[in-house]
Amino acid sequence: MKIQEFFKDAFYINLDDRVDRQDHMKRELSRVDLDKFVKRYSAIKADIKTPQNCVIASGKSHRNIIEYAYNNDLENILIFEDDVFFKEGAEELIEKSLDSLSKIDNWDVYYFSANIFDNPINLIDDNLMYIHGCYCVHAYAVNKQAYEKMLKYDPEVDVPIDAWIYQNNFIKYGGYPLLISQIDSVSDNIGGFLGYDNIFVNAYNRPVKRINDV
Repeated sequence: MKIQEFFKDAFYINLDDRVDRQDHMKRELSRVDLDKFVKRYSAIKADIKTPQNCVIASGKSHRNIIEYAYNNDLENILIFEDDVFFKEGAEELIEKSLDSLSKIDNWDVYYFSANIFDNPINLIDDNLMYIHGCYCVHAYAVNKQAYEKMLKYDPEVDVPIDAWIYQNNFIKYGGYPLLISQIDSVSDNIGGFLGYDNIFVNAYNRPVKRINDV
């Protein structure tokens, strides 16, 4: 089940003045033959650049894409941020993970990767996990059944969107092992440098247990 076959539309979020990130995404998407499928979304920019304002602006961009999917009655929507990169061998593993996800009727959010809290990791099979808790929205998809609930999110009032999803008990699945990561870089949302990849590698190196579908 290829990404282009499973997901009905896809965007990556990118600020107009981050041409470096746009160039990165063009190269990365071309490398995995997704450059004609994943479109650029011109991100909302904070009027005054503070970490809090950048988080609010980012949340608005994510919400706008979900609202687009809702208004167009799409079965699902795929969203990337502009600092993702595909791990070695990810394409084949993603196909296996989406094959497994296609057998599950009831899901709200699917993460290609996330900062998972679960310990141990809850595996449905070799390439799909059930997620109780996680942060990060750099590479995820939202299913149609979750649109209306997701659109209750208010970036001006609520916590960052990744924490809000966690707090509101969406039904979450994810790819396994680590499929997509983020380049180590300065984050406007954090206001400093983050070694993202190491965070994900450590999270996915936790013990695993097999569970039945939930």
